[in-house]
Amino acid sequence: MVSIAVTPDDPLDAARLKRLTVAILWISLPVSLISSSQLAFVQHAPIAGAIVMTAFVTAIVVLVLMWKWPGTFPSAPHLIFLDSTLISMALTVMAGGLLASGVNSVWGFTTVLAAVIIFADWRATAWLVVFIVTQAVAIAWSLQIDPIYEVDSVEYVAAFNLFIVIVLTYVVMYYFVRQRKLLLAQSDALLANILPVEIADRLKTSDATFADDYPAASVLFADVVDFTPMSSGMEPAELVGLLDEVFSAIDELVNDRDLEKIKTIGDAYMVAAGVPEPRDDHAVILCDLALAIHDLTTTTRFS
Repeated sequence: MVSIAVTPDDPLDAARLKRLTVAILWISLPVSLISSSQLAFVQHAPIAGAIVMTAFVTAIVVLVLMWKWPGTFPSAPHLIFLDSTLISMALTVMAGGLLASGVNSVWGFTTVLAAVIIFADWRATAWLVVFIVTQAVAIAWSLQIDPIYEVDSVEYVAAFNLFIVIVLTYVVMYYFVRQRKLLLAQSDALLANILPVEIADRLKTSDATFADDYPAASVLFADVVDFTPMSSGMEPAELVGLLDEVFSAIDELVNDRDLEKIKTIGDAYMVAAGVPEPRDDHAVILCDLALAIHDLTTTTRFS
């Protein structure tokens, strides 16, 4: 049900955002029904209840649009944003103002929050401006007319509205901040596998092109003897597993000597000494590593 707007061509991030948007729309259906019924039968405000019911209808329309024509995303949610903003404005006016409505306007703020999630650009800022302007108009308008209905236990209603919206905002922010930290950690790990940590840190903090000069350094290349004929009789998964096992063992030798692994290419392993941190024994330590690798591969049976 949450994947009705997802197409096979959607990138992973776009598909995730569509599922999140559709899930929120599904949740909004029972919420709007309950709110509409509460206004109509408990608060004795049938007009206000009918206005809130438009959120239910609009959500159905948007769900159908994104299901039948997935290309309407992210334009279709603008209908929801407009409807929610106008509902918040209307209820504020009908109840007699910001406080008299139980701070109902905070529900309109969820429109801005959703716009930030979906767009995260000038369109989200535009909806923030729309929200502020409509609420200012609603407050000014409510001062010019008599309330159409009165909210019972307005303090409790205001506390409920604030509590729900605050919790909702916290959950959304927590989710996206946590996702950002996870993605950043994955990006840092990928950079660390490709580049020396010092170089990766410099690339993250500056876009400038840089090149360092080292008076002396040593580089070691090692590859597997008779790799081509050996690999011809192995399955791909078996071959990759063997190389991973061998290179992981060599990684330990490299780390023990505080050397810099540059990269692996097929069955070749490249490691440097004296960069990015200079050291006087760069040639000697690489010779020691070469002997250690030879001893490792001749005495260890790899699967």
